[in-house]
Amino acid sequence: MAENVNGKLFSEFAPNTMQEWLDKVTADLKGADFNKKLVWRTNEGFNVQPMYRLENMADLKNLDCFPGAYPFVRGNKKDNNDWFVRQDIPVEDFAEANKKALDVLNKGVDSLGFVFTGCREVTKADMETLLKDICLECIEINFVGECKKCGLLNAFKAVVEERGLDPEKIRGGINIDPLTNLTLKGKICCENPFASVKNNTEKMAAYKNFKTIEVGGYVFNNSGASIVQELGFSLAAGVEYLDKLTDAGMKIEEVAPRIRFHFATGSKYFMEIAKLRAARYLWAHIVKAYQPACDCACKMNIHAETSEWNKTVYDPNVNMLRTQTETMSATLGGVDSFLVHPYDDIFECTPSELGERVARNQQLLLKEESHFSKIVDVAGGSYYIEELTENIAEAGRPVDIEEAEQKASEDVVAQREEALAKQLHEMRRRKQRLVDPLQFEMSIQAEDLTGYTPAFGWEMGPPSDAQKSTLEKLGILPDQIESAGKAKLLLDRLGARREAGLTTPKQIRQLEQRGFQHVGAWTFESANKLINRIAANGWKTPRGIDPSTYQGE
Repeated sequence: MAENVNGKLFSEFAPNTMQEWLDKVTADLKGADFNKKLVWRTNEGFNVQPMYRLENMADLKNLDCFPGAYPFVRGNKKDNNDWFVRQDIPVEDFAEANKKALDVLNKGVDSLGFVFTGCREVTKADMETLLKDICLECIEINFVGECKKCGLLNAFKAVVEERGLDPEKIRGGINIDPLTNLTLKGKICCENPFASVKNNTEKMAAYKNFKTIEVGGYVFNNSGASIVQELGFSLAAGVEYLDKLTDAGMKIEEVAPRIRFHFATGSKYFMEIAKLRAARYLWAHIVKAYQPACDCACKMNIHAETSEWNKTVYDPNVNMLRTQTETMSATLGGVDSFLVHPYDDIFECTPSELGERVARNQQLLLKEESHFSKIVDVAGGSYYIEELTENIAEAGRPVDIEEAEQKASEDVVAQREEALAKQLHEMRRRKQRLVDPLQFEMSIQAEDLTGYTPAFGWEMGPPSDAQKSTLEKLGILPDQIESAGKAKLLLDRLGARREAGLTTPKQIRQLEQRGFQHVGAWTFESANKLINRIAANGWKTPRGIDPSTYQGE
């Protein structure tokens, strides 16, 4: 034992190839299909294998790149994985919002998001009240507004200049994003939105670390989009801003660094880590195509938040578990700032103090106790995550919005046509094996059924599901029965006919399809004997029987 103390662990065992592992798994499956049993087809459109080995890495790109280096798949920073812990604060009263901001800053938050509702104009005095005693150079400051965002920027800039602060030390951003507004509301509030984006970006040119353009990828996530869809549409929006602003005369170095991507992270733990790595990789290549003077312009700034799509109101404590794994995915994936929504945010108008405290601490525990902020790209080198990153990057390239809209329209039409065809086929199939109520009524010569008119309120309502199901089992097509009263009368008549030994709807259908008349007046036995004779004759009417005159035995 002492002789092998410096030897490699398991060196006496021969290495196994991927094929040997697959052969072993196939044998253990005992004939079951490997792909159907173990290969996962994701919503993102690619397959995930049950295991990955070093051999799978042979054709992957970017395995030799370093953190902080182009194409930034391993993160924007080379010596740490720090991020801003953000908390959003609704602004209804400026003094109260300031009081809450100072309180949460003392509880570990280092990024504030002031959320303005409505379209009120914010003055310099309002902004002074809001930012009183807040050290703007020490934290990240963000504004989320519905409109009047230009006024917000003017007021903020005036306060910064009055305090004599260095603009380059101001970090944060504002959600100027007309494309997200268009996505959510189908319209843009100003006539020339990209001119407004350009003016605000140029106005804040000295504020190098303040993002004046936002790409709202979270909208797609919170609407149920897959990871690939979220990436594709977000990158397409980012490209649109680059195109419009560079066409308007701005340099790529002036535009790309001022864009912040705002994603949401869902519950697909490893997939979400890979999403952020793939997003940086794709954005770096997109910006590189505009030929910036420095690769640093190719960095993607990412703010993310926990997804709203998968949260529950019925067992809200489960939301804490979901937001925790989502926070882990986002921070391991290398976000620049992150917001955890309180577990009760989904159903409370104002989240509880406990909910906000838990949300803050979920990030602080990962940062201060689990040291997630200390190590760059923890996921780097994982066979599984590297493969996911590559697959997402291949599938998540920017989407041509007009092409996607056209394809979506075509898909909807095709789906409707397919659904209609299936519906028509099902209707024909059911009509072939069921008797139309009117045919049944005429066959049994039931004038009370044919001329039925509902008299009471309950009779006028539509037939119940139970009535429809019973009628169909008895051979009646229920689609043409308009009222519950008519359905009850039919069911009563069917029950009485069964007790009297008369023909069933199915017998009526089979015989009257062959030309026999008023089969409803025959006995069950008489119809059954004739059907047996027809069946014995290869489903042909026996010789000597004239359907138009035959009255049964």
